[in-house]
Amino acid sequence: MKELVWEVIIHCKKCNTDTKLIDPPELSSENGWIKKKAKTISDLPPIELLVKPNFSCSKCDSIEIKSHIELIEQN
Repeated sequence: MKELVWEVIIHCKKCNTDTKLIDPPELSSENGWIKKKAKTISDLPPIELLVKPNFSCSKCDSIEIKSHIELIEQN
């Protein structure tokens, strides 16, 4: 059975690097109810309901980032 996991892509505007996180704890703790409620991707509530944590660049620790968050299916 496929499992739903959070995929976060962080693009740092300062050092111009991309970092991909899978199921970061900061996101899961605030938004765990979304994964429990959604059995498949199509069951997801609107992404606007997502509580976005303050991520920073893993390379230079800058907070000047752009993040993209998705719930994806993973084996």
